[in-house]
Order: sequence, then structure tokens, then C-alpha cells
Amino acid sequence: ALTAANGTLRFALTEADGDAVQLFGGTASLRRPVGEAEDMTVALDARGGALEAPVEAGDGVWIVEILADAGLEKPYRETRRVILRGGEMR
Repeated sequence: ALTAANGTLRFALTEADGDAVQLFGGTASLRRPVGEAEDMTVALDARGGALEAPVEAGDGVWIVEILADAGLEKPYRETRRVILRGGEMR
């Protein structure tokens, strides 16, 4: 699950049985659909069973690409289009 609240981006994975997948780190790339001026990539740190990073992204539409190290041969990858308002995902 990908969430954003209070200026913190958080990503967590769960198994089919609901157990949390251990994540060791990763990156989040945030891009605007049009233009590159505000694009950013932040390191995600493992905290409390999830990956987190402080993010100061402006309001509006963003494309968020997560690369998460779950101890597999290749990183887990998830890309989502989200809307941020006041540091929270809508």
C-alpha cells in the first residue's frame, strides 16, 4: 500500500495471508505528468514494517514509482498516479 500523510510517503507490502513483507530499503521517484521541473527521487528507509521518506511535493497530480528491496533477485516495482493535497494523498 502506498500512502502519503503529513509530508511522509509510506509504502508497505503484505502477503496474501495479510502478513507484512519485510522490506529493506528502496527509492520513490515522483514525477509530474507534464514537465520535469519538480521531479524528484528520494531514498526510502525501513521503519515499522514499511518504507518511509519525508517528501515535500506540491499539490496536484504526480506519478510515483516505487522500487523496494524485498530480498528478491529484482526489486519490487509499483507505479501509481496519485493526487496530493496538503501533503496527503487523495
